Amino acid sequence: MERKVVQYVECAEGEIQAAIVLDAQYPKANKAKVTLLVADGTTAGTWVRYFETIYDDNLVEQPEGEVGLYMSDFLGHAGLPTAFCRPSAAETAAGVQRFVSQL
Repeated sequence: MERKVVQYVECAEGEIQAAIVLDAQYPKANKAKVTLLVADGTTAGTWVRYFETIYDDNLVEQPEGEVGLYMSDFLGHAGLPTAFCRPSAAETAAGVQRFVSQL
């Protein structure tokens, strides 16, 4: 599923900034995951991927499964204050975190 989303986003030639994939096991509904794919904002064609399990029938305590969204995920980085921009892959690797709205 994720491979198809990446291909779709790449074919859009920069017109798509973010894609959310909901992967629910059907028909058993025993596991569900969310994937968020967003443009890095620093290098064209570079994407940041986040994966969260939001439900797993095998777990006693269910994960919170929150996906943080930034304005830059939808509008791009140009002209937005840094506080509203998702950290780049390099910033994330360096431990940079910013406030996000929870989905």
